[in-house]
Amino acid sequence: MFLLGDAILLGLDNVTDGLVVYPKKIAARVQEKQPFMITESIMMRMVAMGADRQEAHDKIRLLSNEASREVEMEGKPNDLATGIRATEFFKPILEELDDMLRPTLHIGRSVKIVERFCGEGGVLDEKIQYELRAAA
Repeated sequence: MFLLGDAILLGLDNVTDGLVVYPKKIAARVQEKQPFMITESIMMRMVAMGADRQEAHDKIRLLSNEASREVEMEGKPNDLATGIRATEFFKPILEELDDMLRPTLHIGRSVKIVERFCGEGGVLDEKIQYELRAAA
């Protein structure tokens, strides 16, 4: 059992050794995908304001497919939000669109979980401090 645990940890160490995190690159990727992530919220908000669900679905699907094609096939930036803003159908939610595009609305508790585990006084910090005391 312990041998298996050691093997898993060695594999994890091999994968993560030298891992570098680039926050600005992560933010750029989130911004690239964010408009796709909120399409359901847009559709639900439109329906709550009285729009036909099927029509909202069809319009957002067409805009999403076009934006996706441009991003994936042509390497262009994601302009789904621009397409939504330019479509008269979505006029009722335009004032809310910028707020809906805030990434913090869609990451759940991930920041708190990472801080709790990796931050000062977190589980990982305690283990590192323990190892440092043991090595001294």
